[in-house]
Amino acid sequence: MNLYEIKGLTKAFGNKVVLDISRLVLEEGITHALLGPNGSGKTTLLEILAFLSPPSGGQLRFRGKPLDLSRHRLSELRKQVVLVHQQPVLFSTSVFKNVEFGLKVRNVSKDKREAIVKQCLEMVGMDHLMGADAWKLSGGEKQRVAIARALACSPKVLLLDEPTASVDPEHQLIIERIISEISNAQGISVILTTHDLDQATRVSQEIIYLYEGKAVSHSLENIFTTVIEDSGSGEGSCLLNGSIRLIAETTHRGRARISLDPEKIFITFAPQRGQDAPRYKGRIVQISPAPASGEEARLRITVDVGVNLNIIVPKSEAKRRGLLVGDLVGLEIPRDAVRVF
Repeated sequence: MNLYEIKGLTKAFGNKVVLDISRLVLEEGITHALLGPNGSGKTTLLEILAFLSPPSGGQLRFRGKPLDLSRHRLSELRKQVVLVHQQPVLFSTSVFKNVEFGLKVRNVSKDKREAIVKQCLEMVGMDHLMGADAWKLSGGEKQRVAIARALACSPKVLLLDEPTASVDPEHQLIIERIISEISNAQGISVILTTHDLDQATRVSQEIIYLYEGKAVSHSLENIFTTVIEDSGSGEGSCLLNGSIRLIAETTHRGRARISLDPEKIFITFAPQRGQDAPRYKGRIVQISPAPASGEEARLRITVDVGVNLNIIVPKSEAKRRGLLVGDLVGLEIPRDAVRVF
């Protein structure tokens, strides 16, 4: 079953449109990552999915049913979906009472409350601090208590807004593990926002890329601001880092942002002396996992060509070619890899 279905959804504040999503489907039972830079609309979309902020226009379906924002229906929807904010607010009481709060509101019996609170705190590794004052906890510990508080309400969907943005590296790894366990062991659908592509790859089964309020079809990993000029043949031409000349299929001229599709850039081996040189040369500076395509495992290879460019290749290809960090390689960037905003 589809968890959410979006068609023509918009959100505006005054005259400013901050979300404009033509179509988006989120599947139930897996972890989705909303990936994009600050200001791309991630948090706004999350608040709409949490039924805390109504869309300005368009259609939103939840678990196959059209969105009904009547008072009674809205209350039922909010029991199924819980949002944990980037900097959660905890009550000035104990950790136990913070996690217990939602259960008391729902009139759950005391014995059941105690069992549920203990189970949820164990799930996030905070049961040893059950009696501690919540306001004394570190940022990472507060985030884990907030997640436990959300889980205590037995939601169908858990929404996490930048869950590791304000925590130390140790807690980042712990929270990522918790997110994976929630989805895998508890069967809860998870949707999180992040601007960290590596994190999105580690914890989610699907990545949705947002840019300037729109869901885009590919990863905007290679984003640059440039000036597009006429190439002399009717196409656009732009220069990156003073040396990388790109041709773009666009009629736009002047200042613009471009992205280079990482799946359309090709890695070639650096030529031997006497051979024709590739258009661009650089060194591999990082190799990391990338979202799979179907059942095919893939890698993200970062090449320094004066600017860092990410290229996504099948893992089998990278292994066959023996690509390693430090290798000198050539790059081919076809014009259909260049997207202009």
